[in-house]
Amino acid sequence: MTPRAVQIVGRIVIGGLVAIMFVTTLRGQQKGMVINIFRVPEYYETPYQNQMKFLLTGAEGRPLEGGKVLLKQVKVETFARTGERQAIGSSPECIYDTVNRAVNSTGPMQLQTADGKFFIQGDGFLLQQTNLSMVISNNVQTTLHNDLLAAQTSRTKSDGSTETNLTAAHAAPIVNTNAVLATNSITKVFSDHADFSSVSNLAIYSGNVRVVDSQMDLTCEVMTLRRSTNGSLESIVAEINVVIVGKQDGSRATGEKAVYIVNQERETVELMGNAHWQDVQREAKADSFVFDRKDNTVRAEPNAYLRLPRATLNPSGPLSPKSIAPTNAPIGMGESIEITSRVLTMHLPTTNRPNRVMIARTNVVILNPADNSRGTGDEAVYTEANGTFRLSGKARWLSDQRLVTGDTLTFDRTNQIFTAQGNAYLKLPVTTFGKTSLLPSKSADSTHHAALTNQFLEVFSDNYDYGDNLLTFRENVRANLLEGEEINGWLVCGWLSVQVISNQVKSIVARQNVAAGQVPPPNESTRKVYKKLNCEVLTVNFSSNGQTESFIADQKVVAKQDELRAGTNDIHTLLKADVLTGYFFAQTNQVERMVAERNVFLEQGERSAQGVKAVYTATNNLVELSGEPTAKLPEGRITEAESLIWDRANEKLSARGRFKSEWKRPPGGTNQTNLRFPK
Repeated sequence: MTPRAVQIVGRIVIGGLVAIMFVTTLRGQQKGMVINIFRVPEYYETPYQNQMKFLLTGAEGRPLEGGKVLLKQVKVETFARTGERQAIGSSPECIYDTVNRAVNSTGPMQLQTADGKFFIQGDGFLLQQTNLSMVISNNVQTTLHNDLLAAQTSRTKSDGSTETNLTAAHAAPIVNTNAVLATNSITKVFSDHADFSSVSNLAIYSGNVRVVDSQMDLTCEVMTLRRSTNGSLESIVAEINVVIVGKQDGSRATGEKAVYIVNQERETVELMGNAHWQDVQREAKADSFVFDRKDNTVRAEPNAYLRLPRATLNPSGPLSPKSIAPTNAPIGMGESIEITSRVLTMHLPTTNRPNRVMIARTNVVILNPADNSRGTGDEAVYTEANGTFRLSGKARWLSDQRLVTGDTLTFDRTNQIFTAQGNAYLKLPVTTFGKTSLLPSKSADSTHHAALTNQFLEVFSDNYDYGDNLLTFRENVRANLLEGEEINGWLVCGWLSVQVISNQVKSIVARQNVAAGQVPPPNESTRKVYKKLNCEVLTVNFSSNGQTESFIADQKVVAKQDELRAGTNDIHTLLKADVLTGYFFAQTNQVERMVAERNVFLEQGERSAQGVKAVYTATNNLVELSGEPTAKLPEGRITEAESLIWDRANEKLSARGRFKSEWKRPPGGTNQTNLRFPK
């Protein structure tokens, strides 16, 4: 007895497959009867009524109780309107339930597309015609060629069919690197259980879910695939204990949820819920990571955290707590820097961008645990191609008593250059320059070393940079030498450079409207000495032991000293010359000798003198003026002397050799010039 009717009622789209659902009404079946050929076709609607849509066949069918049929060697085939086969499904044995309109089996099953790019197999399955769903109970394995995981676009053809085009690369997660996938590479999905729904276009894998491809391994507890109405992949959601391991770099990403979304506008993977990523040298954390496949970028926010090797940002010069000079010493793997910000964007390598670029924005904090240095700003940008790290927006860096600020701070690791741009400021201990002490300490009861450790140099300028052993300040330069918090000396100019070799200052050069001065300590009450020097170019040279060796002031030199004495007259001294050169004692920063040359003019109180050259010797505290010297005194005038000698200790002036003089009151002898300066 044969079935009187076969009724086709629906279909389900499963991962790009058309799995045909049948409800077969067998009227008048006979128990134990064998149906030798079980064949159920279904055709498209008009005007394609002659084209088969799907075909269910079985080599054998045996009616069972309750309206069920046992089918052997089951095969399901689906076809396009043009007649090409689309998909093939098979199972050795299953039961067809005509009452509940379902097909089920405890045995194995297989489904694959005609081109073999999508393959599903498992043990135990149930096809529900009423809700167009399929469940695979055990040992689920899905094999996909990676071009099926690409961003897809589609258009409707004139015959009403849909044409799909692949437009993007494999949807790899944030562990993606420079690798290019082979066109025939595959991705496998393993799970304990899987549910497929045609109504919602969902495929849900659960229980020990594992995804394996050439780039990464992914594990989670639940993974959901959603397809659009045209069959293209729309999204993938992995949930609960998500772990992504990169095969090429050994990186590992974890989170509570990963979401892959693809359409014509975007292709992204978002890892959220305590998102964490780490490789051998780097580590990143955030509430979520968003990987943009089209731009090949990763965006971490909020509460972004990034750990990089310290060699990435190895500040030298004024930022280095050990030395102002660059160092090429290897950095240990355990040494790293930490960056926190609200948002962190990583531009990953591409064909046109072979190196990484990392950008941290909003409340940026950079920590170097190795030396406790700390940087802050509104934005930090690291460019791997040239090893450049830029901190901007109220940028600030503090390292071992060193403070650097500016609108933008830039570290160029490749060229070993540090730059501060806009409202630049630098403060650092004088001991940064080795044993150098720029001015004598005013702490009379302290040792030389103690004095050095209490001295600091601060410099304001529009910008400055450090490289090639030169620390150079430009535009509106203002420097202060501090002892503790008190100003010991100061300098202003348009341009200032400090040359450093082998961790020692070799020279300091100031140019453009140079003015330098030294002020007395605030606790001095009986005698205060103020010193000031103006010139166009000032050069200070240092010896190998760090002591000041000499200085040269050039062009429009004006030196002033104001000595304020309690209970007596103040002394004001003025020196003018074209060039002023000073030499220092070998073991101290005290002046041993000074030479003023060309257009020399000396003035103290009401007395003045001028000549071609003036030499000051500290050992006898004498100034000798030569080159047709002339002296003007309240008592008279001295000219045509070989030289004039000013005894600063005894405050008197004398002439050497024959001279000419004019006196308002003869002092008692025409050749007597021991004239005391008024006290």
